[in-house]
Amino acid sequence: MNLKRRWALLLVLLATASPTISGLVGSGIAFGLSKADIEDEVTVLSEHLYSAYSSYNSGDKTLFEDLKSLSNDRGWYIDYLSVTEFESQLGFPLESHTSKIMYVSGKPLGKAIYRVSKVRDQVYSVVAAPVPSYIAAEFWLVSTVFPLVTVLVTAMDALVFIWNRKKNARLAGSAARLARASGSNTKGFDLSDEEGLLAACIDDGTDRITDLKREITLANNRGNAILNSMPDSLVLLDGRGKILLSNKSFNKYFSAAVLSDSSIVDAFQSCLRDQRKIRFDYERMGRTYLVSVIPCHLPPDDDGASICFSDMTEQRRLEAAKSDFFAFASHELKSPLTSIIGYQQLIRSGILNDKASIDNALDISLKQAQEMKEMIRDMLDISSLESRKQRTQSLMDMAEVCRQCIDQIRPEAEKKHLKILTDLEKYRILINPQDAERMVRNILSNAVKYNKVNGTILVVLKATDNTLEISDTGIGIPKEDQIKVFDRFYRVQGNTIEGTGLGLSIVKHVCVYYGFKLSLTSDLGKGTTIKIKMNRDKDRN
Repeated sequence: MNLKRRWALLLVLLATASPTISGLVGSGIAFGLSKADIEDEVTVLSEHLYSAYSSYNSGDKTLFEDLKSLSNDRGWYIDYLSVTEFESQLGFPLESHTSKIMYVSGKPLGKAIYRVSKVRDQVYSVVAAPVPSYIAAEFWLVSTVFPLVTVLVTAMDALVFIWNRKKNARLAGSAARLARASGSNTKGFDLSDEEGLLAACIDDGTDRITDLKREITLANNRGNAILNSMPDSLVLLDGRGKILLSNKSFNKYFSAAVLSDSSIVDAFQSCLRDQRKIRFDYERMGRTYLVSVIPCHLPPDDDGASICFSDMTEQRRLEAAKSDFFAFASHELKSPLTSIIGYQQLIRSGILNDKASIDNALDISLKQAQEMKEMIRDMLDISSLESRKQRTQSLMDMAEVCRQCIDQIRPEAEKKHLKILTDLEKYRILINPQDAERMVRNILSNAVKYNKVNGTILVVLKATDNTLEISDTGIGIPKEDQIKVFDRFYRVQGNTIEGTGLGLSIVKHVCVYYGFKLSLTSDLGKGTTIKIKMNRDKDRN
């Protein structure tokens, strides 16, 4: 700092401090030398002491101690005294008139100015200040020193004003340029006044900052709304792996601990190193997630990556089911196709040339083709149910559905002399008509196929407990196979009865789609019972 600036700063400090110094000096002189001012101070202190008694009496002596400390610094005396204490400590009797200024000689101050106030029966507050012995000096100080100080302060203020005026000329030019550069609205301000220009710039800048803050907050809220509405879990990391941002789904289903998994760490580091997107499946708590690690640049000069966890459990299950489905389908379709092609080749080559052999080959081919048709139909039914697409539904009477399905399988049942017994109550439920027919028909078809000659089929529909129960007196199912009979293409080992192996799988998929409860009980050699617990539409999840 150069010399001129040091002098200017000194003048400013003196000009600023002079009124305060003058006031303090004047107050100190007046307090120290003017009897009237001492009386006023005694009165004020006495009022404070009077007001502090309630807290003093309740045990809080903080305010009293502060007042006493202030009094001791000045050489004054304050206390709360009873009548007896008053006369013993001060050495003169208590006047009958209190709350008035008294001039008395006593202990411990000698000649002093007293003010005594009654704060309670037999308790008085006492304030005493010694009377100065050089009162005469007050006139000289007030009449001589104070005017000189006033003149000095005025002169310094004038110098500071002149200096500031010169300095502000340069500030005015800067303010004008700032106003033009920022496009501030200076209407209503005197552009020759640097303070006006600065006010215009500051006001306009404040408004712009406020608007910008509002826009940033709005954009931030919109961004958070978008992130938190995502079903996928998303987290943003800086180059050191520190979490910068995460959405609601990540905070709910994951934690920072998942980011320390070795597969996640390796993918994150590879992504930063190679600056390329990395995707892989990640197994966690019985679920499968597709993890996408994507590099991104983080201003000002850092590289990071976003990690997205997409729950693919259901999709992977469906993919595996489809893979198994096509593997089984190709295997099951291969046998009838081979048979059909073989017989056709025998006929065409002339190896089969008599009518009886040709008719037999055509009958077998037609039967195999019919089996293929049924298998493809069943496969399409399962595929449709697995897709979970919305299905057209209507209010169906399940008792009528059961009657229609019984009529369909009755010809086959009569061939084995089966007796079909029914106990059907009217029961209406919202369901796709084809799904209702598939579910009942496939159970009845199995009850006919695997029943004994002269056996019985019992169909019971109870509206009171929402159940459909179909029992047969057939060959039964071994215990170890009972849990597997609802799988696609599954057939009990040693079973020679023809079928696609998809019937009960269709039943299971219908029940899963509508939230029905499916159960099976079977005794080997005695028969099988399949029970379906249905839900009315109002009770369905």
